[in-house]
Amino acid sequence: MGLTTSMSHALSGLRSIETGLETVSRNISNAGVAGYAKRRVMPLEIAGGGVIASDVQRELDSVVQRHLRVESGAAAYTDASATYLGRLDQSFGVPGGAGSLDSLFDDLTAKLQTLASEPANASARLSVISAAQGLSGGLNRLGSEVQALRTDAEGGIEEAASEANAALKMLADTERELSFFRTGNAKADLLDQRDKALDTLSRLMDIRVEPRGADGAISVYTTSGLALFTGNPARFDFETKGPLLPHSLASDDPALSGVGVLRLVSAEGGVNVIKTGDLRSGEIAALMNLRDNTLPAMQEGLDSIAAGLANAATEAGVSLFVDRGNGVATTPFTGGAQQLGFANRITVDPALTRDPTGLAPSGSPQRARAMLTALQETARSFAPVEDGSAPFNGSVDGAIRHVLNRQGAQSAEAVRLNEGQAVVLNALQERFSEGSGVSVDQEMAQLVELQNAYAANARVMSAVQDMYDALLNI
Repeated sequence: MGLTTSMSHALSGLRSIETGLETVSRNISNAGVAGYAKRRVMPLEIAGGGVIASDVQRELDSVVQRHLRVESGAAAYTDASATYLGRLDQSFGVPGGAGSLDSLFDDLTAKLQTLASEPANASARLSVISAAQGLSGGLNRLGSEVQALRTDAEGGIEEAASEANAALKMLADTERELSFFRTGNAKADLLDQRDKALDTLSRLMDIRVEPRGADGAISVYTTSGLALFTGNPARFDFETKGPLLPHSLASDDPALSGVGVLRLVSAEGGVNVIKTGDLRSGEIAALMNLRDNTLPAMQEGLDSIAAGLANAATEAGVSLFVDRGNGVATTPFTGGAQQLGFANRITVDPALTRDPTGLAPSGSPQRARAMLTALQETARSFAPVEDGSAPFNGSVDGAIRHVLNRQGAQSAEAVRLNEGQAVVLNALQERFSEGSGVSVDQEMAQLVELQNAYAANARVMSAVQDMYDALLNI
């Protein structure tokens, strides 16, 4: 082997080792950084001798990564559901606890029993009014909390849409930059960045990633087939409606919808309205389901309890509960469309508050006893408080306890599902990290090997230089 060939081989070795050293140093400096995939560079022997650095390869399991994204969307769905239902559960309180709906109802029936035994007692009449105000106020508070949660979900959808747009823009920017890099750590950095954008999208909604062309480009769709990215990004537009009220309900017709409308605008300008159920997992799907199904069902259940209270009192001949309407003038409760949002508006009749003798006219216990019967024994049909469940048939007393039990069970089930999903997600994350995560110990060992190889090639070059000097001095 000639001196020139030896020098060329040593130089190619040094160049290959430099790429390896840069890669190892990047691995070490990014150990523990979320979204960074470990990289490797293997020297390749070339014809005639010498080596070149292979392309920088990211070490990750694409199959596990795909499953991880699926479970990430499912985990975001269960987490949002558990969070919102947990907040609602806190508002309902512990059954039997101070301020809970059943305790407020029990207080009213206890005061009615006292009035039935002492119908001429003015203090007993005032106690019934006070207990009724406490119960109606409890329904007002719960109805307002349901709508506050729906409004929060509305705001969450708007934020998630903006986040999705940022991720889609990152995808477009990354793919454009990738066209300038065929190899090296710069390309690997861009692929990490692209994966981060895809991970964000998979948390927000269910996605499907497909190859596009032969140069590593990708396309992204929802699992229902809506195109999110095909070289150019689509865009989410969200037309928010602000604070939501009981009558702010979703509609398949965007012009009639009382809630914010989410649209997907394609790169070509086509528009798809995203309805509840179009997205199957992810944070956005959970928030839309809470806003449009779960929480409205709870509102409907509370409204039917409020209606039951008003009807029971009316049947007993007492206008105890009325509709405060806009707060200027109250109206009797007559049912029908008036029931929508009635839990938020139910109040004690101001006229009865001013003159509570109507609870026991002429000192008669008849109305108090009739009201107890209507509240505790008369069977009625109450709206379900859980989307898709059957109506509840029973007394007002039973309906209140049914609502509390169903709400508690619904919240507990959401927590259980979320905990189970978290276990699955954590297991996949650990498995993915085993393949793509950086081990500093391994990288340091690799660094020592590369340093030794660098020194060996440097010695070859030094020896060749000494031989050239000797030849020149002859």
